[in-house]
Parts: sequence; C-alpha cells; structure tokens
Amino acid sequence: MKFEFLEHTDRGLVREVNEDNLGHSIQTKNGDIFVVCDGMGGHVGGKTASTIGVSSIISNLSQQAQGNMHVAISDSLIFANEQVLGHGESDPGLKGMGSTATVALLKDDLLYLGHVGDSRAYLFSDGKLYRLTKDDSYVQGLIDNGTITEDEAEVHPNKNRILQALGSKTPVKPRIPNRPFKLKTGDLLMLCSDGLTSMVVDELIEQLIDPNNLSGSIGKLHDIAMTNGGKDNITITLVKITESPFFSSEFDHFTQKYKAATNSFRQAQFESTMVPQTPIKKNNTIKYIVAAAAFLVLAFGSYKFFGPVAESEQPVTNNQNASTTDIKGQTKQKEDEEYLVSKEQGNTSAEEKEKDQSKNPNNQSDSNGKEGSSNASVIQELIKDTVVKYNAIKALDNKYKGDYFAGDYCLSCDDVSKCKKDYLKANTEFSESKKKLNMAKAKN
Repeated sequence: MKFEFLEHTDRGLVREVNEDNLGHSIQTKNGDIFVVCDGMGGHVGGKTASTIGVSSIISNLSQQAQGNMHVAISDSLIFANEQVLGHGESDPGLKGMGSTATVALLKDDLLYLGHVGDSRAYLFSDGKLYRLTKDDSYVQGLIDNGTITEDEAEVHPNKNRILQALGSKTPVKPRIPNRPFKLKTGDLLMLCSDGLTSMVVDELIEQLIDPNNLSGSIGKLHDIAMTNGGKDNITITLVKITESPFFSSEFDHFTQKYKAATNSFRQAQFESTMVPQTPIKKNNTIKYIVAAAAFLVLAFGSYKFFGPVAESEQPVTNNQNASTTDIKGQTKQKEDEEYLVSKEQGNTSAEEKEKDQSKNPNNQSDSNGKEGSSNASVIQELIKDTVVKYNAIKALDNKYKGDYFAGDYCLSCDDVSKCKKDYLKANTEFSESKKKLNMAKAKN
C-alpha cells in the first residue's frame, strides 16, 4: 500500500497556547504510525501532556515488532497514560494534566485504530464521510442509552466532557475496533481534534474534503473552523491512499445517515466497553452559554401552549452567525425567563388568548378548564426548574475555572471530592428535571 499525507495544527483564535500535538513515524517495525493528541490542564500542562502522549505512543509502537496490532495499539495508549501521569505527579506545576489520543496504524495493507477521549478518526470514501471512532464522552453515553439524540448532543451542556484521557490514575481502557479495515485507492483517512469537529459539522466537512487536494482540504477546514469562532486548537492529519491491493473498502463506522449496512460498510461494534467515570470538563464556558440558549428554545418550541419559537441552533457555518451567537444565547435565555414569568402572572397577549379560546370553542365544563390550567401550570413550573438546574451547572463552571480532570485533581480548588460531588449533583438534578418536563409535555 502506498499513501501520501499532510499534517496541520493551529492554536485557533481563543486559546493562548496550542495544547494539541501530532506526529508520525513511517516504516517502523510495526508499520506506519499517525497520532493526534489534544491536551488539557492549563497552558503548560496541556501542551506537555499532548507532547508526551504523541512521543510515548510512537516510541512504544516502534520499539519491537508485534504480532497483534490491536494489542500493540492498546498497550501503547496504556503506556502513554502512565507516562503522562508520571510526569504530572513528579512536577507540581503539571499536576492534573491530561490528553486525548487517537492512533492510526497502517500495517500489511490494513488500517488499525485505537483511541482514548474525543479526538476522532474519519474515512472519506466515494464522496461520503464516515466516522470511525466513538467519543469517550458523557453525551455519547446518553446517546447510546437512548436518553438524547445526536442532534440534542450537539447542544447539550456537557457536550465537551470526556470520560477518560491519558494521565488518569484510573487505568484507561482504549477503544479498539474488533477488526482491521481495508482501504482502497483514493480513500482518505482523517485524524482530528475536537477543535475542528466542534466548529465544523460532519456534513460540511464532507463537502469541503477533496482527496485530490490535501493542502486545499486542510485550508478550507481550517478557515471554516476559524470563521465559526476558532474556540479551540485545530489539528488535522490527512492520509490519502494512492495505491492499494483492494478494489473495495471494508470498515465499521458510526455515521447514522449511512447506517444501512452492506458487506463493505457496517455499523461499528467495538469490543472494548467503557466503565463510567467522573466526567472531565474542558474550559468551554462560551459553548455552555450557547448550549443553554439552544436547550431553552427546544423546550419552549416543543410545547404548543407557548406558540412557535425559533428552532434550535446548530453549530454555525458562517461568519455573521459566529459573531452574534453568544449574545443571542444570553438574550434568548433572559427573554424566555421573562416570558415565563408573564405567563404565570396572567399577562397573556390577545393572540395567545385567542389560541386558548380556539382550543375550547364550546366552553367545556369548568372541571376540564381547571384541569387544562393545572397541566399548563405544572409544565411552566418544570420549565422554570429546568432553567434553574442548568444555571446551577453554569455557576459551577464559573466557580471551578480550572480544568476538572478525571476526578483526580481540580486545578482551581484542589479538592476533588468537592468538585466531583457538586458536578454530579448538578448534572443529576438537571437530567431529572428535563425528564419530568418531557413526561409532562407528553401527557398534555
């Protein structure tokens, strides 16, 4: 198999330091290695963690020939976890640092993958973009158990919390596909950090990639991520297969719109399962504000008693929206809360009253009217309660301004038990309140 590749990393518009890192090693004893890491733990800690992660993985995979590449990749990620943790414990200034890691290995014409965290691997084949990895994240767990949809995950307040990373005292359990993948000539492999995927949705990435122009593809992806805010470091590795013995591609994926299985493409099943751990919080307060606005719009828009409201916002894909999203999010939340109070006080508009009358043109019995009013009051109270619970999460984000990593250490308060209990309590209360609200609306 022959290939060509191009790598790119940039600090973005918001971060003061590039805490991402990437690397490769060609023609090692175990094949061709590509790694992307996304560090966390402050300016110094994040950069150090991702650097150690890349070097440790490449070093471990290059030392001696391995018979089982799945095991080799898993061992390299476990080794990298130990190295990041060891450096963090030996230097007080690096305590609590961590990093995601995604590894791609080309060996004997086959692709092997492994990862920890939410840095991703994609395959662009025959004009379609397939996600090859599943995030180690809190919201991915909610998607898996049916609590939320993928669209809801995009605006969830805990979207950027990952369940494990290199540097954790808890042993990492790398996600490893249960088989190697076959790539044909023309296929394009992409590894990237969430600085790209949090700014550019998969559908747009699919449109921007050109396998015949790696430099142009990276340039377009980078420019759109920057236009949409550039809120995190942006790292991309593209590997184009220029010669392959295979005439068709065979791989597993997690892209819902291409879920229909065929012999060549099937919905992925990973043999590694995750043990729930305390979520890790990245410093993305601005994203939480935008998520708050989107959640409120979803809540109000789905309840017909309050009338039509603007649909929930997806990640922005143009400069005008990017420049106004944060302000709109805060303003929308305030307007929703004020609107709710006015409803409770009976200050309804003529249009709303007309709606209410149209619902009951025959002036049904007084008991039915009271029942409808009671249901509306219950839903109003639940919406208020859900808003309060979400604001509690935001308050904690403001209180604990440092990176909250793996339940091992909090940079801002140095009291992990306090951080853990506060976050778990706030998240649990928010989830319960949202469930009650959905149940009440379903009964109405």
